[in-house]
Amino acid sequence: IGTSLEVQKNEGLERMSAPVLGTIGSELHLSELPKCYQIDFAALTNVGTDLRVNQVDGITNLIFNVLVNIPGDVQIQNMGGLKIVNLSLVETIGGSLILDSNSELTTLHLDGLKVVGGTLRVMSSAKVLSLDLGVLETVGATAPTMTGGSFKLQGLTALNSLNVGALEVVRGSIHLSDLSFIE
Repeated sequence: IGTSLEVQKNEGLERMSAPVLGTIGSELHLSELPKCYQIDFAALTNVGTDLRVNQVDGITNLIFNVLVNIPGDVQIQNMGGLKIVNLSLVETIGGSLILDSNSELTTLHLDGLKVVGGTLRVMSSAKVLSLDLGVLETVGATAPTMTGGSFKLQGLTALNSLNVGALEVVRGSIHLSDLSFIE
C-alpha cells in the first residue's frame, strides 16, 4: 500500500486479513471496530510512519511478528479485551510508544526494542506481570544535544518484574508510580 491503511468506525467488521501485505507506506490506523475479533497482518514488515490501534475490543492478541522498524508513533489504547501485544522484532520506534488503558493486557513482547525516539509510556494496564526491555538503550531524541522523551510506567499494579538492564539514556524524565513492587 503506497500510503495509509485506515479502518475506522465499522460497526459490523469482524475480521481483517491481509496475510501477504508486506508494506504500508504511511500509517496503519485501526479504530472503533467493536465486533472485530481477528487482525492478520502476518507478513507486514514495514510501516512508513505510525501504528495506531484503539477501541478494537474483540482482539485478544495483537501480533506483528515480522515488523522490524516503525519510524513514527506506536499507540495501542483502550483495547478492552487485549491480552497480548507482540512487537518482539521491532528494534526502533522513531516516535513515541504509548500503551494505555488496556485493562486485560497481561503480556508485552518488546524483546528487541533498542530505541524509542519519543516518550515510552505504559499506563493503566493493571494485569501486566512483567516488562522486559532488556535491550532498550535510549528513550528520547537520539541527537545528544536534544531533550525530550520521558520513560513513564504508571498503574501497572500486578507488575512484579521490570528489566531495563541496557538502558543508558533517557533524554526527558523518568516517572514510576502505582507499581506493585515499588513502595
